[in-house]
Amino acid sequence: MTQRGVRTIVALIVLGGHFVVFAFGLFALGLIGPLFGSDALQTVLMATPVLGVIAIAALKYILANETETSEGEQVGRAFAAVVIFFPTALILCILVLFVAAYYQVNHFGPEQLKIYIGFIETFFGIYVGAISDHLFGPLQRKRASVSARRKPA
Repeated sequence: MTQRGVRTIVALIVLGGHFVVFAFGLFALGLIGPLFGSDALQTVLMATPVLGVIAIAALKYILANETETSEGEQVGRAFAAVVIFFPTALILCILVLFVAAYYQVNHFGPEQLKIYIGFIETFFGIYVGAISDHLFGPLQRKRASVSARRKPA
């Protein structure tokens, strides 16, 4: 798998996964479930920092490399597996939490939901901090060649 492929998959999982899971969660819990008003808003606001960081990192990468057409180098299988597994697992954990809150499994309600989502989103933040430079960092070779051309001789 190439760098571009891994980057695209991770961005889609994190951005798309958050959007789908939180849209589903808010619909199921906010409209027909136990979340009301400020509980629903607090739940959404817990996801925005991680979504914002990934969205800005991906956007900055795209803007900085607008003419880049290469797929990048091949990445190791372990790297691809780890950076794809963690966001997938975390998104699934959030989905399980919404389902547990909806069915109020063992009295799991809005307060417990907010605590556990905060916990999972903290792990998402740690994950994003650990991988963002590898996935969405600037292409060093391109930047070096551009700056070399701009230097006066």
